[in-house]
Amino acid sequence: MQRARPVEARTLLTFLEQDHRRETTDPIVACQFHFDFWNGEFTCNFHTRDSADWERFRLDKISNNHLLAADPYLRKLIKKVRIGDQIRIRGWLADYSNDQGFSRGTSTARDDRGNGACETIYVNGFTIIGSMYNGWRTLLGIALLGVITTSLIWFIAVIRGVF
Repeated sequence: MQRARPVEARTLLTFLEQDHRRETTDPIVACQFHFDFWNGEFTCNFHTRDSADWERFRLDKISNNHLLAADPYLRKLIKKVRIGDQIRIRGWLADYSNDQGFSRGTSTARDDRGNGACETIYVNGFTIIGSMYNGWRTLLGIALLGVITTSLIWFIAVIRGVF
């Protein structure tokens, strides 16, 4: 690593909720954005068809983070994160490279955009603050199992001539 400086990062939704709640009196409306998010190996993409949401969206509050962790325990913990989880990351902004000539830097500003605007973080602390493994996610799993089971029963009944 060529440079390092302390940093603490949180998930995108945490930033959005905190900053947009300050800009409106209705906390429910503040968190309701109609965006699609997806990612590639080194990219963070988002899109909306709602021009009002686009106008309210703060581009300086989205962050594409690349995490480096030397500690096997931290790597295992990072792999447990699921969509919707709220996390806290502690570490240093860092540049890194390998012997084959690949290198990646880090952003040190919050107002940059596009290629190179992501933060590369050497992680020395990681916590899942709030997990999406709650009653609703459990209920979703049970409902999916129910749909599969009833579909299988129906299919078998059709084959046996019951219907």
